[in-house]
Amino acid sequence: MKPLFEQALSTKPKAQARRSSSALSRPEFRFQFGSDWRFSRSCAGSNGWVPPFEDQDFDADLDTFARHFQRPLSSLQVDLLWLGLAVYFADRFAPRRPFGLNASPHWRRSIRVSIPVSHYGQWLAVKSQLEEILSFLTEDDWEIDARPGRQQTNCESQQWWKHAETQIGGRFALFSGGLDSLAGVLDQLGTSAHPWTLISGQTNTRMKAKQQDCVMSIRQRFPEVVAWLPVEYGMKCKLDASAMEPTQRTRAFIHVILGVVAALSSSACELHLFENGIGGFNLPVDYSQLGSQTSRGTHPAFLNRMAGLVEKVFDTPFRIMNPYLFMTKGQMCSSASVQRNSDLVNLTFSCDRFPNYTRKEYQCGVCSSCLLRRVSTHAAQINEPASSYSTDITAHARLSRGADEMAFFRTSSQALEMRILLDSSDPWNALCGAYPWLRKSLPEAAQQSGTTHDEAAARIVSLYSTYWKEWECFASLRSSSSQLALSS
Repeated sequence: MKPLFEQALSTKPKAQARRSSSALSRPEFRFQFGSDWRFSRSCAGSNGWVPPFEDQDFDADLDTFARHFQRPLSSLQVDLLWLGLAVYFADRFAPRRPFGLNASPHWRRSIRVSIPVSHYGQWLAVKSQLEEILSFLTEDDWEIDARPGRQQTNCESQQWWKHAETQIGGRFALFSGGLDSLAGVLDQLGTSAHPWTLISGQTNTRMKAKQQDCVMSIRQRFPEVVAWLPVEYGMKCKLDASAMEPTQRTRAFIHVILGVVAALSSSACELHLFENGIGGFNLPVDYSQLGSQTSRGTHPAFLNRMAGLVEKVFDTPFRIMNPYLFMTKGQMCSSASVQRNSDLVNLTFSCDRFPNYTRKEYQCGVCSSCLLRRVSTHAAQINEPASSYSTDITAHARLSRGADEMAFFRTSSQALEMRILLDSSDPWNALCGAYPWLRKSLPEAAQQSGTTHDEAAARIVSLYSTYWKEWECFASLRSSSSQLALSS
C-alpha cells in the first residue's frame, strides 16, 4: 500500500483533470454575422444539445433614423447599430441552461461574435473596452471579432427620404412604455420647456401598440414638443421561444445604442433614460441571486461605461444620464406633472412576463416588477384598477399557486432586512455589509449624478429608507386582506 503522500500525488492529476473537464463544459457559442442580414451559430463545450444553424435571418428598420432626420446615417453610426444587433441576437441564441432532467445548468457563457464593419481600426481600438462592458452587463466571457468588409446599407447611401413626421430634436430619451419612462417624460415636460425626442425599441406587436398609445396620449397633452422615433428589430420568421435565452441581458445594450445614434444624428451630446434608483442599483432580493442574475441594464456603471465607449469611438463628448437615480418609483409618480396626468399610468406596462400572451391582461401581478409598480402607485395615491393584473395579490389570503407568492415573500424579507440595517447607527456601512455590491457602485453613482462620494452615499441611504416605508404601506394591504379572509 502506498504512503498517504504518494496516494495524494497519484490522485492529484485526476482531480485536476476533473476540474479542467468541468471548466471546459461551460457553454461556448460562436456566431458569424454577414452583411446579408443573416448569421450562423456553432457550439462547443457542454452544448451537444444545442444544434448549430446557418443563415438565420434577422431584420431591423435602420431606415427610420434617416427618414426622421432627413439625411443618411454615417458608416460609423451603422457600424454601432450593426454591433448592437449582433450582440443582442447572439445573447438571445445562446441559452444558458440545457434542457433535460439530468442536464447541469451554467450561468456564465463564452460567446464569440464575428461581425463585418466599415471602420475596422476604430473597433479594434475599443475591443477590450467593449468586451468589458458586455461582461459587466451579462456576466459572460465575450469576444468581439470585428472584421473589415461590411457592405453599405440603404440608410447610409440613399440621399432622399420620404418624410415620416415633423422633426423636433431638442433632448433625447429612451422610452420603453413602462411606468418609469412615462413618469420621467411627464415630469420633464411639466418642469421645463425643452422639446423631447423619444426613442423606442420594438420587438413585438403588443409592445408596439402599448408604446404608441402612450406616446400619442403624451403628445395630446403636450402638443408640438414631443417627437417619437420607434425602431423595429427582430427575427423575420417566428421562432420557438423555449429554445432561446429569456433573460435578454443585452436588451439595454441595443436600446442605448438606438438612443445614442438618434442623439448623434441631431448633433446632441446627451441621452437620457428614466429609471428609479431601486431598479437602477437593483440589489438582489435574496442571497440566491448572484451577479448579473439581477439586471444591470440601467446601473450607473453601465451607463457611464457606454458613454465612455461612445466618446472614444466617435471622438466627441457624450453623456448618458438618469436624473432619477436617487428616487423611488413612488417618488417619480408623485411629481406634479404625473399627478395631473395620472390617467396615463394605466397605458403603461411593467411586467416581467410582458407581453403575457397567455392572458388578456398585460401584467401578471405577482412578479417583482408588478409588485414594485403597485407599491409605487399606492405610494403616489394613483388609482390603478386591480383588474389590469392577472392576479390581485392584495385580494387573497392565499393564492392558488404557491409560486405566485414567492416574489411577495422575498421582497418582504428584503424590505424587513433593509429596515433593520437602516435603523443602525451607521446605515451606509450596514447596507454595504449586507450588499457589498452597493459600495462598489458608489463611485459610478457619484460620477453619474455629479456629486461627491459622501453625498451619493447619503442619497442612497435616503433612497432605501423611502423604499422600505413604501413597501411596508403596500404590504399592509395584503396583511389586512389576509386577516379578513381568515376571520371569515
